[in-house]
Amino acid sequence: MHAFTKILLGLACLLAVGLATLTVAYSANYHTVTNANNDLRTQLTSAQSSSSIATAEQSKVMQDKINEINTLRDQLGDTKENARQYQSENANLRAQVAKLESDVSSSDARANSLIEGGKTATRIADGLREEVSRLWDEKLDLQRQALELQDRINEVESQYDVASQTIRALQEQLAELRNQQGIVTTGTTPPPTTVSPLPTRMIESRITEVGRDPGTGEMLLKIDVGRNDGVVEGMVFTVFRGSDQFLCKLKIERTDLQFSIGRADMLGRTGIEVRPNDRAMISPR
Repeated sequence: MHAFTKILLGLACLLAVGLATLTVAYSANYHTVTNANNDLRTQLTSAQSSSSIATAEQSKVMQDKINEINTLRDQLGDTKENARQYQSENANLRAQVAKLESDVSSSDARANSLIEGGKTATRIADGLREEVSRLWDEKLDLQRQALELQDRINEVESQYDVASQTIRALQEQLAELRNQQGIVTTGTTPPPTTVSPLPTRMIESRITEVGRDPGTGEMLLKIDVGRNDGVVEGMVFTVFRGSDQFLCKLKIERTDLQFSIGRADMLGRTGIEVRPNDRAMISPR
């Protein structure tokens, strides 16, 4: 492009030299010089027009090149930005890879720890199985001992019940003997002895109410068994507290389906107190 400009400048110089030559010859031949000068002017104008066209084209080419350079610069900036993003992503990926490697190492360590823990748990489980087997054997032995003790307890309770009944019977006999002694001492005639009916099985009950006969002032007792339980009028119950404290005799005078009422016989004793929840019992002896 600069060479072309130089050529144009050289051409302009040659034209200028020619113009000077024509100017010298002007004095000799005015018309010839004028015509030549006009031709030269025409050629110069044409050259200047060509130079302007070339300059415009050169400007357009230069502007296109500048636009292309700007475009390339923009692309270079975008490329650099993409490169920075790629570097950042690469750094993040490397960090993730390092973290994954660390996690893998931790997982391996945890797996090894779990394996060791499993082995320890297996040993503990074996020991626990042996301990459970031993405890089970001890439990069976204790159950056998408990059954033997329960049998012994049942035997002792049976003996205790027999002894309690014997004590109550002796207390009844003692009370009757004291009553007979009192009769002998006072010289009164004892009432005729009547045989009270006996049940076919042992009947146990509780005193629910304690009252007095308005006419005689004798103690009346109500128990929680009646005809449904096999109680009939004339039966004589033994009333006691706890397991062996004899209180009195109870002769049944009236029966109902669910309860019975009788008269208490203290066998000549005084100061005997009967309370609700005391026990009354009769056996088929």
